[in-house]
Parts: sequence; structure tokens; C-alpha cells
Amino acid sequence: NTLLTKTVQRIFDAPEASGIDLAALVIVEGSHAWILKVDVLVMDSEGGNLLDAIMLAVKGALLNTRIPKTDVVRLPDNQTEFEVIPDPGQAQRVKGAQNIPVCVTVSKIGSRLIFDSSAYEEECSDVNLHVMTSGDGNICMVQKSGQGHLDIQEAKRMIREAKDAGISLGAQFRKCVEDAQNHM
Repeated sequence: NTLLTKTVQRIFDAPEASGIDLAALVIVEGSHAWILKVDVLVMDSEGGNLLDAIMLAVKGALLNTRIPKTDVVRLPDNQTEFEVIPDPGQAQRVKGAQNIPVCVTVSKIGSRLIFDSSAYEEECSDVNLHVMTSGDGNICMVQKSGQGHLDIQEAKRMIREAKDAGISLGAQFRKCVEDAQNHM
């Protein structure tokens, strides 16, 4: 789905929104850096909130990613070389991955707000708001989908409730990942 791809790409194209510390990926200033690429393949989707699930999958993947340690050597002719240290024990986590936002989709059907809606409920909704909340509780992005409209009070209420749910979801997800890492 092109809309999903563009939405995820927009988050990660904006370093302030993605939370990732890009400076920590630099090996040699101006010439070499680690590049992070994430491919998401959705095999089957019978439920709603696909963007929510994709953002959690990307966050989980990057929380588990390790960047190999590198040793940089300055040569006499002002050149630089670097060596990748193959020891996994010296690899480091992606700095800022804990701040990758989670997405909470709020669907409005009539006057009711629905969280974690099914695909059917999403189709029946007047409007959906996809609210991205970072690990430190800031809203990074809000995207509307659906043909319906919102007045300003409805939008504020949906964003506030999605932000609260996002903070809670992010904390629970981080704890699950940390527990899994501690058992490895």
C-alpha cells in the first residue's frame, strides 16, 4: 500500500520525528556512516490498524538492531581507514531507537471513538486519525484518513486520547522488548 509506505517513510525521513540519533551512525565524518534500512512485508492482514502494527514492528526491529563497533585509524596522509570489529559483544544499540514513535489509530463512528478497530470497523468509520507518539510522549505526526470531517474539539479529543494510549503502549512495548532481551 503506497499510503502506508509514504507515511512510514515520512516519519523516518525526519530525524526529529524518528528519534534516531543520526550522528551516532557516523563512522568517519563526511565520508562513511551506517545506513539503516527496514523492509516491511505484510503477508496477510485481516484486521485493521495496519499502520499501528507496522510501526511497532519497525520499532521492535530497530530496538533489537546492533551496530558493530568500528575502530577509525588516521593515516599520515590525512586519510582515514576503519575496521569493523566482528565481536557481537562490542556492538551497540541504535541510539534513539527507544524514541521511535508508536502509532495509535482512533476511528470515529458516529459520535463514538474506537481504538484498535477491526478492518470492518475502520471501513465503517467516518474518519480515522493516526497519531504518532514518541518514546518521550511527544506527538510527532497526525494523519487523517477517511472521507469524514472533524470539528476542532473532536480532533483535539481524539489526539489527546490517542497520545495517552500511545504513551502507555510505548511503555508496555519497551518493557516487553527489554524482558525478551534479558532472556536471550
